[in-house]
Amino acid sequence: MNKFCCGEELASLVVSSDLLNLSWRAILDCYSSLADPGGPLSVVFKASPYEDAIFVAFVASPPASTLHHLQTQGGGGGGDFISSEELRSFLPGFPFDFICTKLNPSFRVHRAAIALFASIVEQLNLLKLQLCSATQTRLIITGHSLGGSVASLFTLWLLDSLSSKDKKHLLCITFGSPLVGDHSFQQAISERPSWNPCFLHVVHKHDPIPWSFICQQIHVNYKPFGIFLLCSESNCSCFEQPEATLMAMKAMSSEVAQSQYPSNNSVEINGQILRWIQPKTVRQGTSLPWNLSATPLQAGIAIQLGAIGVDMKNSNFNSLVTNIERNLASAFKRSAFDPSKKLNEMKKDMTFLEWYKKSMVGEGGYYDSFKNVQFQSGEKIISRQEIIKHKKILERYWKRMVEEAEKMPQKEGIAFRTRWLYAGTAYRRMVEPLDIAEYYRDGKKGYRHGGRVEKFKHYIQLEKWVNEDKLQGCSSKPRNKPVSLTEDSCFWGDVEEAVISCKVLGDGQSSIEEKTLSRDYLVRFEEYVMKLIHSYLVSSEIFLEGSTFRQWWVEYNKIIEPSCTSPLTLFMKNQEYRAYICDEYRAYV
Repeated sequence: MNKFCCGEELASLVVSSDLLNLSWRAILDCYSSLADPGGPLSVVFKASPYEDAIFVAFVASPPASTLHHLQTQGGGGGGDFISSEELRSFLPGFPFDFICTKLNPSFRVHRAAIALFASIVEQLNLLKLQLCSATQTRLIITGHSLGGSVASLFTLWLLDSLSSKDKKHLLCITFGSPLVGDHSFQQAISERPSWNPCFLHVVHKHDPIPWSFICQQIHVNYKPFGIFLLCSESNCSCFEQPEATLMAMKAMSSEVAQSQYPSNNSVEINGQILRWIQPKTVRQGTSLPWNLSATPLQAGIAIQLGAIGVDMKNSNFNSLVTNIERNLASAFKRSAFDPSKKLNEMKKDMTFLEWYKKSMVGEGGYYDSFKNVQFQSGEKIISRQEIIKHKKILERYWKRMVEEAEKMPQKEGIAFRTRWLYAGTAYRRMVEPLDIAEYYRDGKKGYRHGGRVEKFKHYIQLEKWVNEDKLQGCSSKPRNKPVSLTEDSCFWGDVEEAVISCKVLGDGQSSIEEKTLSRDYLVRFEEYVMKLIHSYLVSSEIFLEGSTFRQWWVEYNKIIEPSCTSPLTLFMKNQEYRAYICDEYRAYV
């Protein structure tokens, strides 16, 4: 079972194949195995092999009492939430801690669903271990009514445990299941792009159970996740974007009042779906007389709503279509960021800046050329606007990358950061010095602990990724020649602070305290520079004639005692840096 580019593709495959029939057969088998269909509300499951897959079906028992339970329990409507904080004490081991993310540190789920899950959690843990060992096997987790809610929770648990390869073989199909969680719960799942397509929820217009938390204003906090196949007597439509799904479900529920349901038997209603849906495909488009001036997207939305029985003559129909269109457009903008595709586009911007860096070797280096607005390379004049344009494009991309990575849960976030670590590090080391050059060109001070924190937090996060990678034992091998880009992307900021400190010591107006602080800083700076030099982690560019570093050394050499024998002093006075630099820089030192 492969992943699909949109929910409509998955829904069409499931409808046109035998997966719906097989899933419903597994549910009926589970119902038939109930020893005592009476008693208090409980959940049972049954795992069975069908053809080349393993089906695990969940049902609530007794089935006839589910609707009554939802209508009478939890605030008079079955919508009682339990928070993740409460769950930690309620459910031993709290198997859903992985759902919490930085952006969504807590969530709420339906109390009855989680109580049913907790009642069989030990058996489910054993089943999870068995299924995780059944590699390369299609796993279909299915359920009806509240059993579908438990099936969704169990599928989430599996998704956190299965390998990336085996997740492609997992699908959860629910029939007539009420919504499970709140907005934070939905968002946490949406932050894992590969999880949402693992859920297909089949909902019939006349099944009262899925509407339990839709019809009442008190339960607007329940939010859908996954792909929804909404069905009427005549057709079905697929909805994937959460807010659009919720709007469509509310529109469907308002069409049929609960008292008008032909039957309250959810099993019977869902069984009827299979008798007419199988020969059909998911509604994609027909010619309907609605609004001739409508856009193609509006027309498509109208067709989908019409297919599930929403009356086009309803006075609210136009506003419903407009609201869904607006939501889909907004969702598309949020999801349009493709890091892989965009990274290839960013390479040309990095290539331009790399060329610029090499072109400025004879002008004191690209840092000082940018700071001092010297952009002539031979006969070619490099436009400052051109450099800023490429720099801004890269900045927007990497700010978005960092933002996306920080949204992700820890496990997915680490994998994402590792994948983009090299490119992000190269960007930071190439571009941050240009931002530092602009910062000090404007007469500011204290970049590392001031300007960087205020304006360039994405550099801090990119650097954090590198440090986390080192903690995991992924440190680079010792070097025997200088790096092309100085490892510490804040290095030029430290050089500028050293220049300022020299001015403080020589201006004759600064206080004793200011002079002491400046002297201490220069001692630390000397030690830091030598540490980078010994490790070959500073670029040869700092030793170019006319660079800010060389200018600092000239001024610093006037201040220090003639007898000073610090390592950096000897290194510079004896011109040992000539042996350090790369061949391409020798003619300019």
